[in-house]
Amino acid sequence: MYDVCIIGAGVSGASLALNVSEKLKVCLVERKKPFEIGYKVCGDAVQGHWVDKWVKPNLERMNVILQLVKELRIEIPGETLRGKVKGYMIDRYRFGRRLFELALDKGCEYIMGSAKPVFKGGKVDHIKVNKGKVKAKIYVDASGVSAVLRRHFLLNKPEMFTICYREIIKKPVGIEWNYWYSYIPRKNLGYWVFPEGEKLNVGVGTHLKSGLHVKGRLKLFLSKFKKSKGLNGKVLESGWGLVPRYKPIKLARGNIAAIGDAGFTVNPIHASGIGPSIYTANLLSKHLLSEFKAESFNRDYWERIGRKYLYFYLLLKTAEKTALWRKFFKEMFKRYFKV
Repeated sequence: MYDVCIIGAGVSGASLALNVSEKLKVCLVERKKPFEIGYKVCGDAVQGHWVDKWVKPNLERMNVILQLVKELRIEIPGETLRGKVKGYMIDRYRFGRRLFELALDKGCEYIMGSAKPVFKGGKVDHIKVNKGKVKAKIYVDASGVSAVLRRHFLLNKPEMFTICYREIIKKPVGIEWNYWYSYIPRKNLGYWVFPEGEKLNVGVGTHLKSGLHVKGRLKLFLSKFKKSKGLNGKVLESGWGLVPRYKPIKLARGNIAAIGDAGFTVNPIHASGIGPSIYTANLLSKHLLSEFKAESFNRDYWERIGRKYLYFYLLLKTAEKTALWRKFFKEMFKRYFKV
């Protein structure tokens, strides 16, 4: 019997395992093979206030910083908004790997396989993994958008997600790009260009429910966008990903808690997920190390960032239904640096 069974070894799951494995008996169930853990199609960007406080050891000691970013630019039709920010571009694979390895060093047990929960009386009784089963006092869903546990009390729907196409390209000769850049030409469509040393992380995203052939259209959109910006560097890597864009939910029910993408903890304004994943993992670890109660954890999350994120989500949805979306982004720009 484990104290905690964590499903998913991404940033949120590995962070939680690292925080609690010294004092609790913990297992980390992950369907990926060890060498695959850490890889994810991602913007690779995180604001400093999340990681400077909540990641131990720090990013510099982990040797995962690709570039320090001090400026943000958001372009909307007719205007470019600029602001100062402290942020990092990180080696997402190395960062995820390091968190996972540190968790194992603390005593966490790694179980490779797909998790299938078995419920009894409204709670998880055990997890089927391969041909065996895993029993624990508390089960944590850190499985990302697949939401192995959370989907049993809240189903995934297309309108809850943004679909993104991302490329890592070689930085073209003569182009200096040392800031985060987002271009939002219209509602429900956004591009980004983030610097990663001698490379650029470029991508485009839209609502998952945007209709048929959305993948083909996004690749075409990004190709035209890169051409307009002179970003003709060689494509080194490409891939697709889903980003949660939904209102805050109750993260815990019974003996289940959901964190990271599985718990829709992504900032609904700019879709930043790494920082909130780390934060909610740290918050949950404090509750697990005392006496875990679902409602207490839910209340703590709500008071700290849930209420704020619901406000942002409702503003965003209202703006998308009106002609006020440009005004909305201008009004929310200053808040970006605080969330």
